[in-house]
Amino acid sequence: MKKLLLLLTLILVVFIALNRQRIYLRDPLATVYRNDVKQEGAWVFINYSNDVLVQSGDITAVKQYLVQGWNSTPGTPTELKCLLAVACLAQEDHAPMISLSGATKAVMTNRQVSFTDAGTAVRITLR
Repeated sequence: MKKLLLLLTLILVVFIALNRQRIYLRDPLATVYRNDVKQEGAWVFINYSNDVLVQSGDITAVKQYLVQGWNSTPGTPTELKCLLAVACLAQEDHAPMISLSGATKAVMTNRQVSFTDAGTAVRITLR
């Protein structure tokens, strides 16, 4: 039993190491502001490269947007699998997405991401 548990742990560590660009983990300390008003119920996920994924809304109408450092253009991810507000997995390192119409390029630092979405100022503070 110990050998099986050790083997499964080793497989999990290797999977995470190989897919660290694709795995987005929830940042419970992050906050989302729209026009300087804190958005309740918004979940922020980050990956190894500090790419930011935001999910907001309820279960029936979830709105997602993604800002990746290599692109800096906010968009909606096209293929993303999430596990109960804990982690999400993208299909590729540079996740395919549909650009938001009316959104400006994002300004990204290791603590904050900000952009405008159709005239609305969006600011995401991390950790």
